[in-house]
Amino acid sequence: MESVFKNCIITGSAANEFTLLSKFQETYRGEMQFTYIKKPKEAAAKSLPIFSDIYWSQLNDTVFKSTKFDYEEGVAFDFTPDSVSPARGLSDPLISAQYPLDLQGKNRLADGAPDAGAYEWYPTNTSE
Repeated sequence: MESVFKNCIITGSAANEFTLLSKFQETYRGEMQFTYIKKPKEAAAKSLPIFSDIYWSQLNDTVFKSTKFDYEEGVAFDFTPDSVSPARGLSDPLISAQYPLDLQGKNRLADGAPDAGAYEWYPTNTSE
């Protein structure tokens, strides 16, 4: 079994959003690079060598602009990195050059520090 995660964000509502389960962890093949992982650093300390350039979550990280959905107020999820997100600038530019546009068509390479995840942060007219 093998998995490859590069320039990704792995997060959610649980305190630990990633666990590698394999009977054969010593021979597991995979790569996890330039990725934000919601997993306490203490739990990540015994990680396998497949991890490189990983940002392990901190308790009060703000990763996305909005993780709320409120139908009545018309507020929906916004998985663009927040201005203070640890995912900003986390990606490997060489990997990002293979996918230079995010899902909204924004250039990942414009600021020289591409963000992890599907969307690139850009300043807006509001106070960010």
